[in-house]
Amino acid sequence: SPIYSFRRGMVIFRVINVKPEGIQPFEEVRDRLLNDRLSELRMEKAKVEADRLYAQVKESGDLAAVAARNGFTMQTTKRPFKIGEFISGIGRDYHFSVAAFDLDVGEISPPIEGTKGYYLIRLDEKTVPDSSRWDDAAKDRIMRQLLQKRQQEVYDGWIASVRERADIKDFRYLYYSDF
Repeated sequence: SPIYSFRRGMVIFRVINVKPEGIQPFEEVRDRLLNDRLSELRMEKAKVEADRLYAQVKESGDLAAVAARNGFTMQTTKRPFKIGEFISGIGRDYHFSVAAFDLDVGEISPPIEGTKGYYLIRLDEKTVPDSSRWDDAAKDRIMRQLLQKRQQEVYDGWIASVRERADIKDFRYLYYSDF
């Protein structure tokens, strides 16, 4: 290969081994396949357990009592959250957030599949934004921001398509020692 210069020195690459195209041997992927299958089995078991608990909750109407009776602990979010935001104890689980926002106060959700397992959610409090704070100036500002964002997305897409079609060679390493 050619010599590539960087700040900390120079590099020459040499091909040591070439693996032929094809299916990986089972020994190389065994552990990954085993972990994937175990995760699937855990999720299936969690689904069955969540359905069983939800049936009990529908009968009694008391999520806390059903959880305690079955050896589970109820957890409460430490602070209010928005869709897509990090939730303490849950993480950034989009399905959890959306399901929580679809509930009415006091309502208990059916089992929700998340990234880490299944959840039964009881919504205790919901804060709705105050629409009176949205005056015309704020609406105009938001519209301008959305328009600028969309214009930037279109421009970025156009630049990406031009770069894909262009035949560009990078020779900066010949002129600059930092490359």
